[in-house]
Amino acid sequence: MQCTECQKEVSENARYCGGCGKAFTTSTRCRKCHHPRNEDPFCENCGLHHATEYEDDSFLELVGKQLLGSLRIFGFTHLFIEALAPRLGFKKEGRAGEELAYVVGLSLTYCILSVNAFFIFGTRAFVLALIPYGAYRVLDIISYELKIVFLDRHQDMAKAGGHLLSVDRRVMLLFIHLLDLIGCYAILYLGVVSVQAQCAFTAPSLKSSVEAVYFSVVVASFTGLSAVTPTSDWARLTVVSEVLLNLVLLTILFSTVVGSLGELTEITPRPPKAPPRFHRLRFFWRQGVTSNDLRDDDGAKPR
Repeated sequence: MQCTECQKEVSENARYCGGCGKAFTTSTRCRKCHHPRNEDPFCENCGLHHATEYEDDSFLELVGKQLLGSLRIFGFTHLFIEALAPRLGFKKEGRAGEELAYVVGLSLTYCILSVNAFFIFGTRAFVLALIPYGAYRVLDIISYELKIVFLDRHQDMAKAGGHLLSVDRRVMLLFIHLLDLIGCYAILYLGVVSVQAQCAFTAPSLKSSVEAVYFSVVVASFTGLSAVTPTSDWARLTVVSEVLLNLVLLTILFSTVVGSLGELTEITPRPPKAPPRFHRLRFFWRQGVTSNDLRDDDGAKPR
């Protein structure tokens, strides 16, 4: 069978093209698990309703995909991949550009926290730029990860050939986004404290970047080891939003590891490494040396 998108030859049972990631949908097989369809309206293997994408009546799924598709237009990660990565010599659709966007976003967040720790905390101009940046980056992180899950995960797995390294890569990038989310919420906590002075949190309040990062880690890890508690409505809403969005990222992390295992193709195991004595015997055999020639002076075989 030939892919209509990139003209690459694929197997008859392929669900996605290994070159471009295009999904193959036929009238005789399920478009999700590629199981042969029967006369029932649902697939007997995975339970998917036998309806085309345009006939699907999932209102929430349709709205969610349209919303995620529109958010990618102004998201930091997507804009970096589309605009800056090609200028730095990376492919627009390559993996290196995406990885660079993750690292740059993480570095930018913690650079802001580092600068704040030594110079400009408390100034009005910094406060005005503080909260919009933190909210923008939080929206970018969540929307980009959800976009991968709902729109691009199957295509990404198909392009990777179902190899296990693609799962490891997604786990590492998700961990980077988790660290980035913690830093962005630390910025938001500093902004809330700056706007609402001492009424946002109980004493001792968050007065430095280190305290804000520590409180954000405590909230994200659900440990409750901090003596600081939110007292104002804005502070409480910020804490609640971090807890909920952190649960979203952890759910995506868990589903990436578990869900991707079913997408893996058969991987040929690496042959066991031969002992050094095997290589020495093979060398002598190629040279035409007999077993008597391999004996030492005392008549014993080499170990």
